Amino acid sequence: MKNLITGICLTAFFTAPAFASSFVLNYHDNNCYPEADLATAGIGELAGISDINYTWNLLSGKLTSSQTEWISDGMGGQNKAGYEANFDWGILTPEELDDFLPYEDWTAAAESFKNQLLGLEPKNTNYSKFDVINAISVNNMINNSVQNRLNSSTGSFWFQTVYNNLKELKTGGSSSNSVGVVFGADGKISDSLKLGAGVYIDGSEFSVDDSDIDVTNYTGVVYGQYRKNAFYINGIFNYGVSEYKELNQENKIDGYGANLYVGYNLTRNLVAEVGAHYTHLNPYEYKYSDTYRIKTEQSDYVTINPGVRYSKNISIFNLSANLNASYLVYNDIGDRTEYLFDIYQINVLRGEEENKFGLEAGINLGVNLGVVYANFGYDYIRSIYYSDSNIKFSLRSSF
Repeated sequence: MKNLITGICLTAFFTAPAFASSFVLNYHDNNCYPEADLATAGIGELAGISDINYTWNLLSGKLTSSQTEWISDGMGGQNKAGYEANFDWGILTPEELDDFLPYEDWTAAAESFKNQLLGLEPKNTNYSKFDVINAISVNNMINNSVQNRLNSSTGSFWFQTVYNNLKELKTGGSSSNSVGVVFGADGKISDSLKLGAGVYIDGSEFSVDDSDIDVTNYTGVVYGQYRKNAFYINGIFNYGVSEYKELNQENKIDGYGANLYVGYNLTRNLVAEVGAHYTHLNPYEYKYSDTYRIKTEQSDYVTINPGVRYSKNISIFNLSANLNASYLVYNDIGDRTEYLFDIYQINVLRGEEENKFGLEAGINLGVNLGVVYANFGYDYIRSIYYSDSNIKFSLRSSF
């Protein structure tokens, strides 16, 4: 029965996101416990203890306590000790709650820990973890950068800096700011075919609850366009590796993205197009501590993006903008399996959301400086899971 109750408590607890602040349970015992008879205790002898504070860190499994100690004065009285009394009881597993007795008051502490576990409300698990939205954000950023290259009529060498702000909306649990660079080259193979390749590198820090996770993304991209008169097809494919570091733990995740656009020039300046974005994430097991780790299944995220693009030349300047709707066609943001003390295995499932619509928009101002074309732009994407803002500056040298 004890294991059943503990298992139910843990199941409720671990449906919440696994971050360090949620793993610390506390209990305060304000009773006084005599350790010696004051009438016969010698001077300096431990006479009693009071105000015991227990702290159980589920992340490490470590149980610690602190207490106030009272010292006999040898004359029938006692004084509060002038030192701190702290104790490390080592690793305690959930099923050992009832049997572990550091003091006679432990029964009340164990019951309190059970109640704390049971009282933790599970959070909505239909959310995108920070590793998923990071992969989607990288795919979006590269896609928007390359689209500008493909819509130019000449081959080029190009370089771009990007400032990105990414926020998880479903739980409000994570956000990041990053600075990255992307550079590449492309050229015409024929009158109808254009091919190119590039590399993207960035660094960011996710703030998730009370944890800060450093992320570095390394991504390669290949892209191409087939154009016939007013009709075109743009294809963009990227593969990348993301390195995550939290405290002393490191983890790597790889994945890829594919983007396809079919467009038609309605007028000289206005283009109608339909796009499709696909992001695949292949995460590895993440170890938080010796007693706790997470394994996430592979994830796929697909949207369809109909919209329009507008471009206008004014002297040496070019103003362009795009507006696209976004519809979530497929999402199996991977189930998460959590392991605690190699004893409990909890599967956290994520379902589909009803609201699948989103928005993509961007604006760019370019200036032709002869051999160099400079561009300043802003892109914004919003879905049910995240908002993604990019401020970018690029230089392109045509050939």
